Amino acid sequence: MGRSRMVFKAMATIASSALLVTSVAPVCGASAAADSGSVLDQVPPTPNISTFSTANWDAGWYRMQTNLQIGDCVYSFDDNTIGTEIQTEDPADYCLASLPEYLRGSDYIVTRRTQRREVFFKSERAIAVYAAIDTAYGEAFSWETGWTKTDDTVSTADGTLYALYRKTYAAKTQVRIKKLGADTDTARNYFLMVLPTEGETIANALTHEPVLPQGERDDTHNRNTRYQYYVNDVYNRAETDALPEGYTVSGAADGDRIALSEREMPSFDQGDLTQNTPYLAGDTVSSGSPVDNNVNTYWESKTLPGNLTIDLGAAKAIDRLVLKVKSGWGERTQTIEVKGSTDSQSFETLVPARDYRFYPDQDNTVTVTLSTVVTRYVQLCFTANTGSNGGQLSEVEIYGPDRSRYELAAGVNLARGCPFQVTSDRYNGGSPVDGDPTTYWRSDSVQSGATESVTVDLQHALTVNRVALRLWPRWGDRTQMLEVQGSVDGTTYTTLVPSAEYAFVAQNNAVTISFVDTTVRYIRVAGTANTGDTGIQIGELEVYGPAQTVSYSGNRTLDMKKASVGADLTLTRALDTAATGQLVVDTRVRFSAADAGMELLSLRDAAGRALATLRQGADGVVQLVTTAATRDTAVCTAEEWHTLKLVLDQQTGTVAVWVDHLLTADQIPIATDALAAVTYTIPAAATGTLQVDYCRVYDNTEQYVASEMFDDQPTGSVPAGWSVSGSAAIAEMPFPTDKSLQLAGKSRVTRAFDPISGDVTVEAKVRPASSDWVTAPLVTDADGRVAAKVAFYRNSLFVSNGQNWAYLCDQEVPHNYYAADNWYLIKLVMNTDTRRYDVYVDGARRYSGAAFAEPVEAVSQLSFATEQANTLYIDQVKVYDSASLARDLMPQQPVFDVRDYGAVGDGKTDDTAAINKAVNAAAGTGGTVLLENGTFCTGQITLASDLTFFIAPSATLYANIDRHAYNKVTPSNGYNGNRQLGRGILYFQNAKNVRITGGGTIFGNGFYGYGENDPSDQRPCILYFAQSQDVTVEDLNMVQSPFWTVVPYESQQVTVRRVNITNHTAPNRDGVDPVNSSYITIEDCNIFAGDDAICPKSGNRIPMTNIEVRRCLLQSDCNGIKIGTDTQGPIHDLSFEDICIKKVGLSGITIQSIDGSDIERIRFERVDMNDVDNALFVCIGNRYRMPIPNPGYTKKLGSIRDLTFENIRFTNPMDHPYSQKSGDNIHEMMLIGLNPKYNTIEDGEEHHISDVLFKNVYLEMPGGATTVPAFTEGISNGYPEHDALKTSTGWVYTLRWTDNVRFVNCQSVAAKADARDEIARADYTDNAAQTALWTVVEQAQAVQSAPNFVTAPETLRQSLTQTLDAAIAVYEDNNATTADSEQAREALQTALAAYTSVVKADKTALQQAIAAAPTDLSGYTVSSAAAFRAALEAAVAVAADTNATQLQVNTALAALQTAQAALEIDRGTDPADEELRFSATDGIYTRLMYGTMFYTDWKTGDTAPTNMSGSAANGANKNMVLQATVTLTPLREGVDVSTAWKKMGFRLRSAWVNNTEQAAQFYMITPQDVTMNADGSFQVAIPLSQITPAQINWQDVCDLNVTCELNDPYRYAAQQDSPDMTLTLSNVRIAAIGAEPVDTTRLQSAVERANAVDRAAYTDRTTAALETALTAAQAVLADAAVSQVQVDAACTLLETALSQLKQVVWGNVDEDDQDAITVVDALMTLQAAAGRVELSASARRAADVDGAAGVTAGDALLILRRAAGATEAFPVEADHP
Repeated sequence: MGRSRMVFKAMATIASSALLVTSVAPVCGASAAADSGSVLDQVPPTPNISTFSTANWDAGWYRMQTNLQIGDCVYSFDDNTIGTEIQTEDPADYCLASLPEYLRGSDYIVTRRTQRREVFFKSERAIAVYAAIDTAYGEAFSWETGWTKTDDTVSTADGTLYALYRKTYAAKTQVRIKKLGADTDTARNYFLMVLPTEGETIANALTHEPVLPQGERDDTHNRNTRYQYYVNDVYNRAETDALPEGYTVSGAADGDRIALSEREMPSFDQGDLTQNTPYLAGDTVSSGSPVDNNVNTYWESKTLPGNLTIDLGAAKAIDRLVLKVKSGWGERTQTIEVKGSTDSQSFETLVPARDYRFYPDQDNTVTVTLSTVVTRYVQLCFTANTGSNGGQLSEVEIYGPDRSRYELAAGVNLARGCPFQVTSDRYNGGSPVDGDPTTYWRSDSVQSGATESVTVDLQHALTVNRVALRLWPRWGDRTQMLEVQGSVDGTTYTTLVPSAEYAFVAQNNAVTISFVDTTVRYIRVAGTANTGDTGIQIGELEVYGPAQTVSYSGNRTLDMKKASVGADLTLTRALDTAATGQLVVDTRVRFSAADAGMELLSLRDAAGRALATLRQGADGVVQLVTTAATRDTAVCTAEEWHTLKLVLDQQTGTVAVWVDHLLTADQIPIATDALAAVTYTIPAAATGTLQVDYCRVYDNTEQYVASEMFDDQPTGSVPAGWSVSGSAAIAEMPFPTDKSLQLAGKSRVTRAFDPISGDVTVEAKVRPASSDWVTAPLVTDADGRVAAKVAFYRNSLFVSNGQNWAYLCDQEVPHNYYAADNWYLIKLVMNTDTRRYDVYVDGARRYSGAAFAEPVEAVSQLSFATEQANTLYIDQVKVYDSASLARDLMPQQPVFDVRDYGAVGDGKTDDTAAINKAVNAAAGTGGTVLLENGTFCTGQITLASDLTFFIAPSATLYANIDRHAYNKVTPSNGYNGNRQLGRGILYFQNAKNVRITGGGTIFGNGFYGYGENDPSDQRPCILYFAQSQDVTVEDLNMVQSPFWTVVPYESQQVTVRRVNITNHTAPNRDGVDPVNSSYITIEDCNIFAGDDAICPKSGNRIPMTNIEVRRCLLQSDCNGIKIGTDTQGPIHDLSFEDICIKKVGLSGITIQSIDGSDIERIRFERVDMNDVDNALFVCIGNRYRMPIPNPGYTKKLGSIRDLTFENIRFTNPMDHPYSQKSGDNIHEMMLIGLNPKYNTIEDGEEHHISDVLFKNVYLEMPGGATTVPAFTEGISNGYPEHDALKTSTGWVYTLRWTDNVRFVNCQSVAAKADARDEIARADYTDNAAQTALWTVVEQAQAVQSAPNFVTAPETLRQSLTQTLDAAIAVYEDNNATTADSEQAREALQTALAAYTSVVKADKTALQQAIAAAPTDLSGYTVSSAAAFRAALEAAVAVAADTNATQLQVNTALAALQTAQAALEIDRGTDPADEELRFSATDGIYTRLMYGTMFYTDWKTGDTAPTNMSGSAANGANKNMVLQATVTLTPLREGVDVSTAWKKMGFRLRSAWVNNTEQAAQFYMITPQDVTMNADGSFQVAIPLSQITPAQINWQDVCDLNVTCELNDPYRYAAQQDSPDMTLTLSNVRIAAIGAEPVDTTRLQSAVERANAVDRAAYTDRTTAALETALTAAQAVLADAAVSQVQVDAACTLLETALSQLKQVVWGNVDEDDQDAITVVDALMTLQAAAGRVELSASARRAADVDGAAGVTAGDALLILRRAAGATEAFPVEADHP
């Protein structure tokens, strides 16, 4: 059906979108009626399905919806994908005309006609899925197995009849419905419906009436008069040079000046006018081109005189020529005359003939200047040349005046370098305004009658009178039918020259079209025919006018110029009213010298005292000076503009410093006096200039009534102000420095706050561990009346709407994905007047206009609860009294309301021109363009400098769907081969001091049909700005961007704060993509991206540096954080902190250098990844992509170094189908440098990834590999995603072509045993110095962690600790040199040697572990028992080694503990005949298994066997085994008994004796511990020593308890309402295992000798070791079931302790092993006498050498004399030798 071009999608589209509607929305669902009590007190209804998703990038076409009814459309529609944006189908044709009654109200899955994709979801209950198949194409489809065709049909309005097929799925089943796409398929179109097999689906209606009626908003609420501007000064509109109002000057001397500057003019450089122009050479010896930008090709005339004539293509103003000959030629002088002509017939002399000398040391270049003249043909006449017989030139460059002047000369090209837009672009966007006709524009075909055009924005209204068009000179003849149009506003165009034929002649290919003087801003050339091609072609479009004076509204600054030393020169801006609270002062300054000591910004109180000052320090460092201290902040370069911001909090008495939009200092103490003035000062001893661009002071007090972050709370505590029912405490989740409040079991916490009326916003970050019911949050008044309630249940979200549970089912964002064990940001925006609220999840509005449950006039309580047994983490709780933190943050004056300029805001009218008029009026004023109370439909909005664009919460900017409503701007420095950048809904270039804020929404209208990459016809970004500085984007919602959402290009000083981005899952719907930009902060953003969430790129040589990202939640179908793929220029100093990444289909973090970027100094800290496919992918490749155009670029290869990953969590890795790539489940961290064979440019470099630190990294990996795959061959020139590597050789890390990768305190957990190494390395080199340093660090850390460290001498401890900390800092430094590492190692070795010479290794824990080692290994497998014996023997050897280090002791202990834990029960053991059987007649052997936990018991009917006597019958449990056969039988389809359970526990209980039940502990087994037979059975054989240390009398055993924790195979807890399987126990018995005899003779002898030792004669340290070994030996002797291994080990330990007893030696106070008496002994004695140190008892005996009682200074003197050799004996030795 024919339709004209649509400007905007029908507004009915947004009426059905919960993302756009601000009034009451239809309810998505509600629960069934309850018999009594509030529905909201009952568990929400079980949804049919959860975690819905679709394979591949076009998942955005598929979505889940509820409440299917006749009239609903069952397909997704958008405009076609050929770039014309014309609707080709009518959605009304595909609305349901008939539907069986039983399907009405069902859930349904909207699909895409003819687009065949796999869909998948999880059934939360038993369901029936109905597939409606279009029968017009036949009925065969590839996934019909298991589907039953019904007798019913469905039809749509276009008459299509659909057959209905049905298939059922059990609860908790992962459903995957494959795409229609097999070769045998004839069915093309389908959609799906879902119903429960039992019970009703969610009713989708308000079943509990009445819903509270909606009230009227009271605008008197929430008006905060403190939220205001005190100063908002920009100087552009000042008409005089006088000092602006409010400013004063002091200290000015003769020659000093403070005044407004001249206006800064925009510059449009004309560049070289000869690029690829035609020329006439005459007779030549060499016919190389002199206009090809190549000095190696040259022109030389055959004789002298010789002429060279250049055709500029049109009459142009010129004022300079640059002439060049080849750089390698010798010196020569040529005589040249310059002539000019407008018609190529008559020439006049422009510069008379003169000699020009070409010097090799001056690049053989000369410059010829002349008065500005307008000419087309420039002729050079050569009459002499000392270097040849003819005239010679390699290059001729001709220049003219540019556009930056007030007085514009005639002949200046007014279009050069201006923005342009085209209707279509056939060949990758060549520019028609770059001065080069070879970079041309070519449209799509016009042969079918289409009109194609190019439009140039001249940037200002100018008088014009001719257009010159040029083509590539070498092209053949052609004629084009062209028309010239002009416009003042870019909307209404008038014809300047009617359509006519214009002939382009080869070798010239230029035409000029003249017309009368006309004032326009926009020039358009439209074409309808071309004899030389099917499309319109323009190589260069030039626009000219008469000489004219231009009135620019250029930038003005306030300039301070100090000419001589003397007094301080100070500029003061006094505030009209002193300011208190939380204040922001920001300014923009430029200075002539970086180290002059200038005060760039100073805040002062009423008495002139400085509160905080930013002052120049040495080497360009800007210092923060307060009354308390001076500290460095950042380096600022002279002669460049820098933004400075001070944020004062006078309640806390602190200040934060921002320099160039980066936070450089925070929480710095300052005085709390009111702010009265802002000053700028050039000090007395300095000269120079200081320029101020603007000055702002405003109140920014955030009015939180509750704000809880929990990070400063003690772990395990309950935060103040919270009431607790149940179990709640502060937990280190996700990190020790990022804590949360944890609820466990069934618990509730409540936070009360002062009542708030009017607008109220409640925010909380929550993480439910499982899918059981939690409330997060509940909002009530002081009496408990409910305003709003949010519930997580069954991987779904519910909110209260009146007394109804409403089911959140995503509309605009198709993934209905609320999986448990993820963080969610919940925000409720409420109004107590209207009694309505909106629900936001992760920044996106998911439900609008929900009614309060009860009449609440003011909210004052916030609660969270685990309504069913669960764990819930709560963080970032905030309550504030407004709908947005943007509030009404606008200057009082001036405000430019778009309605005053003609905007309507009705959601239908095109408001583009009106909004742009308001912007033009506000430009340069510092004022605010205001949009509020409406939906404003628009095309491109072009912003300008010095303004705020304010979209209020009540406003939506709704974008035109037609990409051609947006200018196509070619990046000035080239971008990449895809030409992906070009258009912006909000766009600006060369602007500064731009703020975009307000709390409202920008709807990008980014429909699915936009194709991928679109290189010839780019899609618009929501926000795209270029070559701009000082830009702030905050407090906005950006929805459905057609392309990358926020794109700073070649810009600096940018902040993106509190921006919520929600895009379709579709190609290139990135979140924030800085491109070749620097000094950027991205913080507190929620980004749901269809493609990469945050993706810094480098498409050309301009460096990309200093980007800081913090406190962001990211989710994406592709990558969370991606650096690349465009990686051409340097990338360095990027940091990412406090990032939550979830639901990511590719890599959580990826860093790629594939086009030549050198990437370094990249830091990630506190990054929590969950539900992510791949944790980390770092690679170097050889794609060699270069920008277009790319003069001077060559192929290069990049590097990656200095990466830090600290405090990283990666849990619950996401597998397909939820991950993007069907063949990829590579979750491991991959660091892959460049394969040498891909170094095709052979530059001699290795291109490894180097200097990487992993610290405190926790990773959960699936493991399970049974073979070790070969190492990857790396990344070549393909598109690099981690799936290209195919496999990982390590089960956690794979490193190839990498160097110096270090791991500090990292932990990895594998769900299954894995044959691969944890870290696989190939082509890898360690840093030898770093490795050697770490060896010593580990030794020192072992010493520091030993229990005896705290009792060691303080001086030794301090020295070791300080040296160890310094060594660790060097080891963790990615830039540490070899000398740094060696110096740190030597210092640490010295400190360690000093310590260990006094304090020996603490072996207590090792000795205890040896003593407690298992005695009988006969019940274990041979291999595990052998490994344990080896570990035990090694431990005994270390314990006996007097020289063992603490590290060796710790290593031996860990090995012993690991070996003991790895002891594997020998399940093939055949117990002896003596046994205790459980009677079948007295117990039930089969139990049904429900839910998450199963528990049952069997009772014995028999007494213990009569032959079990003595120790066997009375507790010799170490020689007993429990045996049984377990059989698991599934009861439901989809239950896999080998994986459906997590662990099974067994324990025995004896009879009650004296009211005490004797019970063993549970012994747990997992599916990995058993060998399961085909019938689901397996054997257990459990040594009773493993389930109880108690000596139970087995004659009294009466019960066997068995528990089984079920584990849903698809990640979530099992459901409660029906059994999954049965567990049968049979052949249960307890049997005795014979014990081996042991020989204790040698041990008993050692015990006797130990008891006879006189402890007082030996040192305390050695007697303590003896006591430990003796105690262990006595315990072994007392154990009736001890093994020979234990006896031998205990004996070895005791004999070792006896042999190491050390006698007390008089004077040897430090008890060293050499018994030497030294000055150290004397010093320790003196310190003990003075009470400064505490000696051990044996050391005190050794120090008391004078025979008198106690340790005195006299003892110290005697020891000192003995150490010096002045005496040979102590007095005490006479009586006690």
